[in-house]
Amino acid sequence: RKVSGGGGLALYLVCGQVYFQAAWCAPGPEWSTVTVLREKVGYSWGAKSEEEKVFDPMQVTKLSFGHDDVICFDLDHVALDVRDALLLSSAYTDTMGNVFTPGDRPVVRAQVVNAFDTPREGEIELSVADWTGRTIHSETRAVRCDARTQSELSFELPPLAQGYFSAGLTLVSGGKTAGRRAVGLCALPEPAQGDRPFMGASGFGMGADQAELGHRLGVQAGEFFVGWLDCEPTPGDRRLDGFTRTLDAFDKYGIVPTGMIRVEASMIPDWAKPGGTAQE
Repeated sequence: RKVSGGGGLALYLVCGQVYFQAAWCAPGPEWSTVTVLREKVGYSWGAKSEEEKVFDPMQVTKLSFGHDDVICFDLDHVALDVRDALLLSSAYTDTMGNVFTPGDRPVVRAQVVNAFDTPREGEIELSVADWTGRTIHSETRAVRCDARTQSELSFELPPLAQGYFSAGLTLVSGGKTAGRRAVGLCALPEPAQGDRPFMGASGFGMGADQAELGHRLGVQAGEFFVGWLDCEPTPGDRRLDGFTRTLDAFDKYGIVPTGMIRVEASMIPDWAKPGGTAQE
């Protein structure tokens, strides 16, 4: 409360010298409660080993705040209330964009973290549904984590038909739901050749790394940004490798390139800005 100016606060939980970002909040003139969910707590900095990057609520020594604007605030009524349970930290596939070809068998990976000092056990329930909500596959797998470790489970799904699917994962521990995650999946045929509606992609999302995914989605033209600061940070030091990779990737997948030149002050290198020397 008692806010001056704008902006918000990033709340950190500190374990010794290790900082974990816990939440972001925008203070207002009235008292408010900020609830921190353990699955939202992420490592920030300060760890000297991989083990120290695993958040342990029992090791919290203090709270810390970072602000993104000049504000003043009052803080009161701080309390920690944690439960001893497993954490389903993430679920994902190794395929960019989760875009597959019909008939592929995607592999969904789930990461389970045990931040406490005793082993924990549970089960992960997997349910795959199509775009109508109809369940096409389900299975349950046991999981066990030693103290202060994480485990990864892999689920190979049945061959996907063409369409859109959702793989939902639920972690159950001690008879209670400890976490949920979902992974969206898309099975698309190769883009049709010949006459078809034209589709382009903005420079915000297209580059050498995304060209293959864009091609799979039917993109026929893509923008890429050109900034003087990136091309020539010092006089004569021309750096064009990034553009070469993008153009090569676009050419490989038949994507028509368009270069967008960023004309703005932040894209002008310091050496080229108006000044008092002959070189400038």
